[in-house]
Amino acid sequence: MNQYTRSGGKKVDEKKEKDDKSEFAYLELMEVYNQSDGSLIILGEQRFLVESYSSRGQIRTTVYRNDILMTKIDATGNLVWMKKLHKRQVGSRIGNSLRFKRLTINGIHYLFFIDNDRNLKLSLNERPAKHIEGLGGLLTAYCVNDQTGEVQKRLVLDPAKLKNGMEVYQFGIDRILKISNAAFFIEFYKKGKEDVFLKVDVK
Repeated sequence: MNQYTRSGGKKVDEKKEKDDKSEFAYLELMEVYNQSDGSLIILGEQRFLVESYSSRGQIRTTVYRNDILMTKIDATGNLVWMKKLHKRQVGSRIGNSLRFKRLTINGIHYLFFIDNDRNLKLSLNERPAKHIEGLGGLLTAYCVNDQTGEVQKRLVLDPAKLKNGMEVYQFGIDRILKISNAAFFIEFYKKGKEDVFLKVDVK
């Protein structure tokens, strides 16, 4: 919880939090990945729903999908590293862009998600702006070194600025597919019952 706490800043566990809830009160287990060396990668995400009522009595459900907690346990059960990866996303229950997807390529774990463009130059210890579903966004990835746990954040692409001004629709995180240890595909819908595949080479 105290990862990325600024120098001189007060530790999270020293604060009195409302309702005695910790920073990861809404953490949900999303994936357990068994690696070839017997180690485990465990991924959790801050996820919760808020229901509100309109003046007509209709119920509106808003989904919040926030920080990722990523942990590596070695084959003997020892903690190797644990990383808190900042993310703030808001949208509807049925949206397909409010999530993340992990791909592991050449010892690097890539965690893809749609991010607010205002977060492009933020450091790892700054609170990100919310990405609101349906309002653009950039395809971004946290790149986590499997051996050391070192984290980098990279822009993958801006769907609004694809080659030749091509317009694409219905992009979802589940449309990312690993094709080799050096590349992956991203699938977009182009309308007219036509799909477009973009190949991304990993450097």
